[in-house]
Amino acid sequence: MKRFLYLLCVVVFAAGLTSCNDDDEPAPPPAVVGRWDLNHIKTSGFSNSQLNNLTLDLYYLNFISSRIDIYSDNTFRENFRQEFSVGDFTGNWEFANDQLTLKYDDGDEQTYTYTKNGNLEELASEVVDYALDSTNVGKAQLIFRK
Repeated sequence: MKRFLYLLCVVVFAAGLTSCNDDDEPAPPPAVVGRWDLNHIKTSGFSNSQLNNLTLDLYYLNFISSRIDIYSDNTFRENFRQEFSVGDFTGNWEFANDQLTLKYDDGDEQTYTYTKNGNLEELASEVVDYALDSTNVGKAQLIFRK
């Protein structure tokens, strides 16, 4: 009986040791978690061909800046500034196949493509309509950098 009790204790102890392994650690957060700042836009589709294929700094062009803080709990906060206006927007995000989808609390949705080249990480928006002024209308893609 003592041997059986001793053997039972050894088996329980061994089972306890094998159940504690490093595989139970949480997965690291996706690469998109962090702070992203609007860096520039890429232009296309303007009738004035000199305005196509440009990389423009929106802050110096139109006093526009944007910062997106993406949190590991699948929420985000965007701070958007244009001239004298400032707005904060919040929502939830999803990330799959290098596509980041921001779902704003007001129902809007934006999708960005994540790329990494060496130490350079970028989020590129979908191409959207953009007006430099009333006569120069074309397309632009917003590029955020971490």
